[in-house]
Amino acid sequence: MNCPQCNQVNEKGKFCVACGTPLHATPTTVSPTYSETATSSDSPGNTATSTYASTTATSTDQLHIPALPNVANGWDKVRQSDAAKKSIHVSKQYGSYFLKALLHPFQTTQSVNSTHFTNGIITMFFTSFLLPFIFYVGAKQAYGFSISFGSTVIKPLFLIWISLLLASLLALFVIRLGRVASDYLTVTAKLGTMLVPAVAALFLCMICTLLGLGTKLPVLLLLIGISVIFTSISAVILNAGKESTSGLDPLYGAVIANLIYAYTLFKIVSLSMEAILDNLFGGFNMFY
Repeated sequence: MNCPQCNQVNEKGKFCVACGTPLHATPTTVSPTYSETATSSDSPGNTATSTYASTTATSTDQLHIPALPNVANGWDKVRQSDAAKKSIHVSKQYGSYFLKALLHPFQTTQSVNSTHFTNGIITMFFTSFLLPFIFYVGAKQAYGFSISFGSTVIKPLFLIWISLLLASLLALFVIRLGRVASDYLTVTAKLGTMLVPAVAALFLCMICTLLGLGTKLPVLLLLIGISVIFTSISAVILNAGKESTSGLDPLYGAVIANLIYAYTLFKIVSLSMEAILDNLFGGFNMFY
């Protein structure tokens, strides 16, 4: 071992044989690296450094966490999709059709054809929904009991919708009896167009019922809506009957069609009322 004072080589011993300087092994001081300082927690001095390194690493990791797309950007992508564009186009088209048919129902009916079949189906659906829903809301507000929405609204909805489709078939049958060429799609489109004022009256009736605006105005609007339904069937048959030169007279055809549809509608309404009364009074039915 070399003496740190005089560089004398000493074989053994604790002191230098030349100058007497104590001989000790001097440890090599190694400066800790940043990673060692950051991970060491043995001494209090390293705690702050370790906390800083941990916080820095956490912040760095958070920057790489995948974030959900911005809601506004997502909504823009939805609006730019093909399905959304088609839906918006169909909505605008139906809105324009509805407003035109509401202002001039008879003139609009004369100009529609089989290409407007979808518009007629949608209008029939609205009519089928509003009729039972008005009874549902009125009964619930009048009695305050819990009424089954499925049996009071959903079931009658499909029954009335089917009955209106059958009314189109019945009108087509009567028109054919008058020896007038027509088809089911065109008759359905025309009947749906004539039902637009009924939808408007029933919608206003629903709003008045929900707002609790008495009973006279909602009942009046309901009667107007139902009257327009029967008038629509007659109007479609009589309008097509203008081309008839032989066969069944359109007037008699309209009377027959309305009687059959009135019976069908009465049975459907009785089913709805039966469901309401069954919820309220445990099975009492005034239509037996």
